[in-house]
Amino acid sequence: MNCTASFAIAFLAISMPQSATMAQPADSAVEPAIAAPVWSSAETRTIGEMLSGVWKSEAVTQADGQGSIEIVMAIAPVKVEGVSDALYVEAARADALWEPYRQAIFQVYSYKGRPRLRTYELRNDPGIKNAIVGFGYAPDLMPAITRGDLIATLDLDLSRDGSGYTGKTPYPFPTGAGGAVEMTSQIELTPKRLVSTDAGYGPDGEVVWGSESGSAYVFTRAESTASVTRTPEGVVMITLAAGEGEPLKEGQLASVQYTGYLDDGYAFDSSRKRPQPMTFRWPGQLIAGWNLGVAGLSKGEHRRVIIPAELGYGANGNPQARILPNSRLTFDLECVLIQEAPTPGQAAPVGGH
Repeated sequence: MNCTASFAIAFLAISMPQSATMAQPADSAVEPAIAAPVWSSAETRTIGEMLSGVWKSEAVTQADGQGSIEIVMAIAPVKVEGVSDALYVEAARADALWEPYRQAIFQVYSYKGRPRLRTYELRNDPGIKNAIVGFGYAPDLMPAITRGDLIATLDLDLSRDGSGYTGKTPYPFPTGAGGAVEMTSQIELTPKRLVSTDAGYGPDGEVVWGSESGSAYVFTRAESTASVTRTPEGVVMITLAAGEGEPLKEGQLASVQYTGYLDDGYAFDSSRKRPQPMTFRWPGQLIAGWNLGVAGLSKGEHRRVIIPAELGYGANGNPQARILPNSRLTFDLECVLIQEAPTPGQAAPVGGH
C-alpha cells in the first residue's frame, strides 16, 4: 500500500477473517427493508409524493454567461425530529452530482387549514452537508437531524390547481443574494413538472434579479443517473458519476482521492490534503467495509461508500482520528487510476496520476 507519512486513517487494518474482506458478487446485492414515510394527512402525503423523486431542469444559463447547464434535483422523504412531513433536497449540476450546490429540507404542513411548503437551510454550514451528499438517492441513510439543526427560510402557500398545486410566498422574505434585500418565490407542481420562479428586490423596491414575473427554473421528472448498491453485510455504495474502462479486479492497484466523514460531518481524514492520492492493492489489509465498498470501482468514478460501524472501527473506535466507538463511516471517493500491480522485482508505482 502506497501512502504518505501521514497516518492514512481510512486504511488502518482490522483483524478479520479473509472472507470478510472480499466483496460479494454484484448479483448478491440486497435491497433494505425501508420504512414507508409517515405522512400526517392525506394532503401532505399527496404533495410529498408529488415532490419526491429525481427532477432535471431545462438548460440554465450560467451566472458568468458562459454556456448553459442542466440541474438535477433529488427529493426524498426523511425523518427529522420535530419536523413532520419532511423531505431532503439535493440540487447539483447534471455533470457534477457529487458537488451539490444546495442541500435543504422541505416541510409540507397545514396553516389555517391550507397546505404550505416551508424551506429550511441546514445550520452550521457546512455542518453535516458534506457527510450526506448522495443521500437524496438513499434517504434511509440520513443521520439523525433535529429541528435545531435547521433554519427556516421561506413559506409557500399552496392551492390545488387541476392535477397539481400552485403556490407563492405570502409576503417578501429577507435575502442578501445578488444585491437584493428581499425576495419572492412561486411554484407550480404537477406529477411530471415542477416550476420555481424567483425574484429579488433592492432597497428601492425595484427588481435586481429575475424579472417582474420572476426567473423560472423548469424541471421535469427524470431517470436517475446515480445508482445505489447494497451488500448483504450492510455496506452501501452510491455511484454519482460512472467511471470508464474495466472495473477493479482482484490483485490490481487502485489510486483514489478520498475524504472520510462521521455522521456529524466531521472529516476525520482526507487524501486531498496530501501530495498524492492513496494507492492500494485490492483486496488488501484494509478495514473490511472499505474492501467491500470499492468492489467494481472504475477510473473516473465518483462514489460514496457508507460503512456500518462493525465493518469499520467497531466498538473500539479510533481515538487517534477522533472516531468514537460504534461510528458509521462515509467515504467520498474519486478513482483516478486502476493499474496492474508490479511483479516481484519491479518498482511500485508512485501516486496514481
